[in-house]
Amino acid sequence: MPTSSQIKTKIVEKNFEKDERTGTFFFVRDTDTLTVEICQEARPFIELAEESVTVDGDGGTFDILFLSNTTVSVETRNEWIRLINVSSGNILSFEVLRNHSEAREGSITISCDSDDEILSVLRIYQGEKIPHP
Repeated sequence: MPTSSQIKTKIVEKNFEKDERTGTFFFVRDTDTLTVEICQEARPFIELAEESVTVDGDGGTFDILFLSNTTVSVETRNEWIRLINVSSGNILSFEVLRNHSEAREGSITISCDSDDEILSVLRIYQGEKIPHP
């Protein structure tokens, strides 16, 4: 059994890439060599097909495609934006309610499910109300 002075710590830097990476450590003692293969996961990411959506005053229902390598949490703090669904098929569905006043701006925040790190923000711009006869 090695003593504490014989144990060496190896620190692997955080992976900022979208792909996992592998590496090899070689531990050499006298004539013996121990080889250790390591695999580090990719950083969690999400890529939205759109970074912003512009909606007229009538509002509507929208689907935005996204790519992700992690499970996500989605939220909005705007009462006029309603989340409908985030599917495993990587579609974010939401509804923008009809606007009864001046133009407004809101957002949907997408976070990593495991650590609440914000991965992406979808900006939503809505024009002012449209008069209807």
